[in-house]
Amino acid sequence: MPWLRDASIKRKLLVIMMLTSLAVLLVASASFLSYEQYRFRRGIVRDLATLADVIGANSTAALAFGDRSAAIDTLSALRAEPRVVLAQIHDKDSRVFATYRRDGKTAPALSLAPPPGGHEFGADHLAVSRPILLAEEMVGSVSLWSDLEEGRARLRQYSLIAGLVVLGSGLMALVLSTRLQRVISLPIQGLARTVNQVSLEKNYTLRAAKHGEDETGILIDGFNGMLEQIQAREAALFQAQEQLERRVEERTKQLQVEIVEREQAQLELDRLNEELELRVQRRTAELEAANKELAAFSYSVSHDLRAPLRKIDGFSKALLQDYGKALDPQAREYLDWVRESSQQMAQLIDDLLNLSKITRSEMRRECVDLTALALAVGAELRQRQPERDVSLVVEEGLTTDGDPQLLKIALQNLLGNSWKFTGKRRDPRIEFRVLPDGPSRAFFVRDNGAGFDMAYSDKLFGPFQRLHSHEEFEGTGVGLATVQRIVTRHGGRIWAEASVGQGATVFFTL
Repeated sequence: MPWLRDASIKRKLLVIMMLTSLAVLLVASASFLSYEQYRFRRGIVRDLATLADVIGANSTAALAFGDRSAAIDTLSALRAEPRVVLAQIHDKDSRVFATYRRDGKTAPALSLAPPPGGHEFGADHLAVSRPILLAEEMVGSVSLWSDLEEGRARLRQYSLIAGLVVLGSGLMALVLSTRLQRVISLPIQGLARTVNQVSLEKNYTLRAAKHGEDETGILIDGFNGMLEQIQAREAALFQAQEQLERRVEERTKQLQVEIVEREQAQLELDRLNEELELRVQRRTAELEAANKELAAFSYSVSHDLRAPLRKIDGFSKALLQDYGKALDPQAREYLDWVRESSQQMAQLIDDLLNLSKITRSEMRRECVDLTALALAVGAELRQRQPERDVSLVVEEGLTTDGDPQLLKIALQNLLGNSWKFTGKRRDPRIEFRVLPDGPSRAFFVRDNGAGFDMAYSDKLFGPFQRLHSHEEFEGTGVGLATVQRIVTRHGGRIWAEASVGQGATVFFTL
């Protein structure tokens, strides 16, 4: 009941007790009236049926001899029954033989007569029909109609009595409820006043008065205990607040000292930053000068060193072509070695220049199709050595973000190494794929070539570091160093796994 939600506990208890009492009284009164109405109807049916049996017994002779006047005289005896308003005697063919009507009463329709042996209640009357027997043979029937005025009068009388009883009982319940509800409402109201006062005044020394050992008393004890705990915590909090204020004051003094020290440290830091900027400027100038010197050195290497090597190779070739027949076999072999060494020196110079360019070149990042690059490098390798039948497997859809030129150089070195080190295999196989799992994508080039001893893996990516002799596999030892610098410039890392005679796998991330 929403209207009772915000009412006081006193009013709630009063309303609950009154509603409960009235509901019980109304149910009891309704039950009493219903039973009285039922008992009245059963009694009037029984009385009217008995009267009909008496009329029927006195009418057997009149029906047997067809004496209608005798039947009417028998029915006239019903004047002594004021409830009967209509009576009829029927022959065995259900035709009306004799009729009685009470003066001043409105008789119901004859069609309402029930069959012999039954009864029927109408809106304001009761109809009863009984058979007339002669020698256990039905010779007719008698039907009586009675009004229900007596029942309605008794119902009004009993309803008045029940109403007075409900009214008196309700007044008594109101008086008792008004007094008895105080047993519950007074302690709760006192507790509510204490709660309100504590909330407004913040005075935790107050206590609620206890009136008994029932649930309300337990509630009040719990509330008082809570106030005691709050009071103790309030005192402890006040003490802690005083200590905190003292600590804040001390800490404020320390902070003031620290602020002065930090200001001095900031001044010193600014001075050091200025010195550092000057050092950086000087170091930048030195690096620019070194880069210029390196560019000049690269130019000198590219032009000044290549020219003597080309002369050595060219004159050695001319000597072999012009005077080769005059030389003994050992001299021709010496000249071949000279040419081969000069060509190796030229290749080493080219590799050094490429390594220097990779370190100094500007990166241009874009989406790179590594699958297409690897297939293009494989086609170049097959074009150089068409006689070799190498199985090259490249995974589809390998892409990354990076410099396409640098990544092509990296794949040329990696696939070129695998192509070279599988040269002595009957079934050479090279794969370029990506690892399916891991926090970052790792690409790898795997072959089934010569492999290497993992004890020397730390030297694998250093310049001029070779794990195989030049007679076994040609090369300058700069290729993997070049790959390592390209991967590092892309923010990745490179590593390798191998086994002697079982091939090698080089992994790298970008």
